[in-house]
Amino acid sequence: ASAPLAAHVRPRLTSKTLFVLGSMNMIDCINANLLTPYVDEMVSDFLQTSPKDPQVGHVVAILVGLYSVCEVCFSVLWGAIADRLGRKPALLIGLAGSVIAPIMFGLGKSLTVVFVARFLDGFFCGNVGVSRTYLGEIVDASNEQKAFG
Repeated sequence: ASAPLAAHVRPRLTSKTLFVLGSMNMIDCINANLLTPYVDEMVSDFLQTSPKDPQVGHVVAILVGLYSVCEVCFSVLWGAIADRLGRKPALLIGLAGSVIAPIMFGLGKSLTVVFVARFLDGFFCGNVGVSRTYLGEIVDASNEQKAFG
């Protein structure tokens, strides 16, 4: 009789895998804070007012917070996508969006485009939980220190 087909083969934890997952999480941190140095000037230019105008502060606060709100709200969706399509495809889709959205943000010529780009960036970085889940799935007692140490 033939041997039963092997059950799902677990991916191996390699230095390359750790580097890629770490880089993806670093991109999330960078994208969250990317606009901090210049956002008030950018918004004041769009609003054609002084950076000291309270309206600029309100818009900046919404723009900065939008990323985190989207990341939290869409993380459940990314979990479902990862369960349906697989961890790697979900991570790659999110990574592609995390590359495109900041470029769109930087090239934005209106406040509307900048808000859409920030929304998309938060949406695509909502898959940060997928990267942590993927790491958790490939770690076992034999490689736990390598992954978390």
